[in-house]
Amino acid sequence: SQDKHHYLYHTLGNIYHFQKKYDKAIANHQKAIDIRPTYARPYIHLGETYQLLGDNERCIEYLLSAIDLFSQNDFHNEVIEYSNKVLSLDLANIDALMYLQYSLHATEQYERGLSAGMEIYRIATEDNITDIHPQNWVLTGMNAFHCMEYELSYNMLTMALKEEALSGEDAWLAVCYLSAVSYMQGNKAAAKEFEDIAKESGPAAKSFIRELRKQVK
Repeated sequence: SQDKHHYLYHTLGNIYHFQKKYDKAIANHQKAIDIRPTYARPYIHLGETYQLLGDNERCIEYLLSAIDLFSQNDFHNEVIEYSNKVLSLDLANIDALMYLQYSLHATEQYERGLSAGMEIYRIATEDNITDIHPQNWVLTGMNAFHCMEYELSYNMLTMALKEEALSGEDAWLAVCYLSAVSYMQGNKAAAKEFEDIAKESGPAAKSFIRELRKQVK
């Protein structure tokens, strides 16, 4: 079957890799990817082979492909591991930082997530990169909230909401967090205003905001 062929080529690629027959390793891992492009491991091994050959650019390309697949399936530990590997080769790789921030937040590693988010912000500001999706600023604001950095959280969340590209669940999360931030800052009027806006999308907003407040008390 096609699935068996996929594992066969993947295994052959690993064998050739350990035998240092890198051309054959690359060819077999590529065949495994061609048969089953949604399986992440051959991308990892292909990237590692290119790294051994001194081609870090192609290594990063394949590692990011694997990270994307891991992220789609909520394999956060793998996302964190291989995002850090990309960053060991390219400290300013914004794609890796974005994946890293998301998975660190998902695993409640808020301080590290905030560090990743602020690094994205630093690079975007210094290099005048304007096409960063505002979802990243929402995540940074959320991580800042959980680190009790309320002013920073407020600034990142309001910056995100000014972007037209922000919509749906991301916008709802930003408003909910802004309500919680305002409450923690002692501005109950603003907290109520943001809560009312969030509740327009459903009654779950009130309980979600209350839960956020409890988490940092």
